[in-house]
Amino acid sequence: MPSTYLSPEEISSHDELSREEKLELLNDLMFDVKLQSSRGTIDPDQAELLMASIEQSVARVTRGSYGRRGRSYSKHRAASAHTPSI
Repeated sequence: MPSTYLSPEEISSHDELSREEKLELLNDLMFDVKLQSSRGTIDPDQAELLMASIEQSVARVTRGSYGRRGRSYSKHRAASAHTPSI
């Protein structure tokens, strides 16, 4: 794992990290931000921005290469196959 600080976006797009490593780093970063926030050692606005960035990066990693459209299309298609014609 990288020893230098990476932003959430850099973690989620890192080519040499596995999906599990990315999620572990993002979860560690989220824990760290929550801890700093509870201690009052980080500006609340900065903490909020970091948390939003982390959440977006987690979504990007968990979504993988399928993307939003691929998923919604496949769900829609599966549902329409079971819906009777009118």
